[in-house]
Amino acid sequence: MNNMLYNSHRFQNSKDFRKLKGLSIIILTFVFLAFFEYSAAAQVRPTATLNNQGVVQLPIDKPISTHYEFDLSQHGFKTDAEMLEYLSTKSEVDYFVRANTETKKAILVLDRSQHPDWTIEQWNQHLQNKTSNKSFKK
Repeated sequence: MNNMLYNSHRFQNSKDFRKLKGLSIIILTFVFLAFFEYSAAAQVRPTATLNNQGVVQLPIDKPISTHYEFDLSQHGFKTDAEMLEYLSTKSEVDYFVRANTETKKAILVLDRSQHPDWTIEQWNQHLQNKTSNKSFKK
């Protein structure tokens, strides 16, 4: 009978251990996600601009970067779908644009491997040539 009591107690501890292990995994996952969000928010990207003619330009007073952020909130997109559709016209082979519909901001990512020696002025000229013919449809 003691053996039965011992096994029952051991099984209960095993259940408790599994519950504790599962809870620990959940807590660690949330801690990791919170840390990841904090780290991503802490990264300050240089700010590019998107004007009403649809031209994307990089800031000339900062060192060149591979990632830039620009604000979309002032451009009056009626829906998130409209914003995403418009920004899909902005990507090319050597750069792409991705939007965050919640923050109404976009990220411009330059593939500098195709033009490793380009200056900001050269990138701005390239972006102007590629994006100016894709203006807003209002």
